[in-house]
Amino acid sequence: PTVTINQQYATTNLFYWNNIMHDLTYQYGFDEPSGNFQANNQGRGGSGNDYVIADAQDAGGTNNANFSTPADGSRPRMQMYLFNTTTPNRDGDLDNGVVCHEYAHGISNRLTGGPSNTSCLGNAEQGGEGWSDYFALMLTTNWATAQITDGALARPMGTYVLNQATTGAGIRTYPYSTNMSINPWTYANMASTSGEVHVIGEIWCMALWEMTWEMIQQDGINTNLFNAAGTGGNSAALKLVTEGMRLQPCSPGYIDARNAILKADTLFFGAKYSCAIWKAFAKRGMGQGASQGSSGSTADQVASFVNNGGLTLRLTQSVTSQQEGLNVTYTNRVSSGGCSAISNYLLTDTLPSNVTYVSGGTYNATTRVVSFNVNLAQGASQDYSFTVQINPGSYFAPANLINETVASASIPSGWAATTATGTTNWTTSTTQSH
Repeated sequence: PTVTINQQYATTNLFYWNNIMHDLTYQYGFDEPSGNFQANNQGRGGSGNDYVIADAQDAGGTNNANFSTPADGSRPRMQMYLFNTTTPNRDGDLDNGVVCHEYAHGISNRLTGGPSNTSCLGNAEQGGEGWSDYFALMLTTNWATAQITDGALARPMGTYVLNQATTGAGIRTYPYSTNMSINPWTYANMASTSGEVHVIGEIWCMALWEMTWEMIQQDGINTNLFNAAGTGGNSAALKLVTEGMRLQPCSPGYIDARNAILKADTLFFGAKYSCAIWKAFAKRGMGQGASQGSSGSTADQVASFVNNGGLTLRLTQSVTSQQEGLNVTYTNRVSSGGCSAISNYLLTDTLPSNVTYVSGGTYNATTRVVSFNVNLAQGASQDYSFTVQINPGSYFAPANLINETVASASIPSGWAATTATGTTNWTTSTTQSH
């Protein structure tokens, strides 16, 4: 790579890809008012004189690359290094994914918190490395030949700089793929990252890549990514990811970033892709009920694999209190949500020992389980009810202390109630015996 003609070629490639990144991301909202990198802003807003200084074969290091991002109006610097772990050495300037990755750091830094504040991605749970990998994947995919099933293919990063075939393992823990057996990363793995920023970023990038292919299933592929107005799940996803960075707060965690993407979908597309977004994030542990805790920590996340557009359930009972020997009817209202139908979902309730099954559903006397097979169309709701009888002696057994674990009961005269979790304990008062 140090032969003169190769250096010239590498410098040209670096220049070319910096301009590709500028021109393409401009179409998706990284423009002059957003703090993009231009010498002359043509009177369109923002501060100019901040073109990228991209150093080919920078002598300041090896086996790496970086991008420093000052505030709008000051020039950023990209440093591309040689990789000397192979023979012959490899030049990062010729790994297009690495170049795109570094440039994208400038995008995420300028958009998150605004172009005059480029210090919003210093928290522990932030997706800077993930956004950069995502832009690299998007710009190095040949969308003119891609198929809607290609999301499952393994997409490694940085194979060139390691002198690997394009099918090699690359520089990340796993290649990116919607196939969980190829890339198993979920939000539940955050605590195991030991705070390493690239590993943390892999989890975020995988969720974005998953989302992109879910949106492609819905709207197909825009074969010309430069046409941001074209129809296709890939170009729509890139627009949402870019706008999400602008909408999210400073120091965002992954749930903040997810919510910003959902908001962008509402603003740009009237929530057209909401179901695809929820499905993708739920698959990677950032579904309904997921919690990021503090965005300054990578050890307090709560993962959820629940699709927000999936099943919801509400339980009611026919009476608020009931006497021994009488019936109580419980009703489960099941709703499928607006994203998908529910097929062959098994709803079960286990009866306590102090009630007798009367009717409703399918009852297994051995396990004391009442079950219903649920099949619902998208957006539909249905009630599933069963009735039980409260066994005689449930409230007034021949003892001073009785545990009642079914429906609530009217307090008998002269008896006082103390409550514990899920249990009502009836005890005699000091003035009356039983």
